[in-house]
Order: sequence, then structure tokens, then C-alpha cells
Amino acid sequence: MRLRNTLILLIALALLGAFVYFVEIRGQKAPPEEPPFMEFAIPDVARFQVETREGTRMAATRRGASEWDMEEPYQAEGDSARLEGVLVRLSTVKPRRVLTETAVSFVPFGLDDPGLTVEVRLQDGSMQSLEIGDQTPDQASYYVRRVGEQAVLLMESATVDQLNRLVTEPPEKPTPVPTLAPPE
Repeated sequence: MRLRNTLILLIALALLGAFVYFVEIRGQKAPPEEPPFMEFAIPDVARFQVETREGTRMAATRRGASEWDMEEPYQAEGDSARLEGVLVRLSTVKPRRVLTETAVSFVPFGLDDPGLTVEVRLQDGSMQSLEIGDQTPDQASYYVRRVGEQAVLLMESATVDQLNRLVTEPPEKPTPVPTLAPPE
């Protein structure tokens, strides 16, 4: 009798395990992969702008293949490496998570009055924009939304810090420092 009960329990356990595997684990579809925050090719960018809530702005326009001119906060030759580095990040980094597909209100995320607005204008005249709101409680991310969309996404803090630095430390091309010739 004990052997029979043990066999029945083992068979029931095997059937339950098979059900869990085939229905729950194997049958799950992977969530769709979220595209990068902005989708563009770096050479297609004509103008790049980052503006704070207070109205402080950094704007640069492409001049040639890899040369940039700063328009704001002052006119100067732009640091191409720094500007294109941030653009590469924006065009490749994907959201950490989609927080909500359709936000009823953007107030809880600080997106009703965003801390930063990022605009990328392409050579064909089209524009892509992001609004960056408050930092998450764990300070690892910021709430972000693509202008014209209802979804609230999470962007890692390091990317937002780079964008903030463009405004606080404008990407002006570094001035070459002369070096002294060694004494003869």
C-alpha cells in the first residue's frame, strides 16, 4: 500500500512539473524589447539642444561632417567628441523599464514641468524630443517621456547627469595648450 501511494504521489508530482514547465515557463513570451530613447543616426543630426526648467540652454548646430558650433549659452566652436558622445548614448541606450504605458497624470513623475527637455533636429527637418522629470526615490533613474507619447520610462541617472553637464559646463572645444620645446 505504501509503495502504491508513493508511486501515485510521484506521478502526480511529475504531471504537475510538466504542466508548470510547458504552460508557465516555456509558454511565456518574452516582453517586447523597448527601442532606444531616440532613434537616429549620428550623421543625420543637424541641431542638438538641452534646456533646463529655468530656461538655461545649451544648443549646438552641426557644421560639416564632425564639427559643431555652439549657439547657446554663447557662440563658440563646439567639442565634437563630447556632443557626439552624448548623442550616441541617447540613440543607443534603452529605457531601464517602462513604468506605465499610459500615464493619467504626469505630475507624480515631475513631467508636468520637466527638469530637462532634450531636442534633436535631423537633417530632414524632423525632430525628436524627450522630457526628463524627477529622479526616482532610489536615485538610480529619472522619469522620462518621449514628447507626444503617454508612456513613462526610466532613464539611468548617468545619462541624465551627462545631459545636465552639457548645460552647466557647455561643450566648448578645448583650447590647445602650447608645449615648451625641450631645452637644448
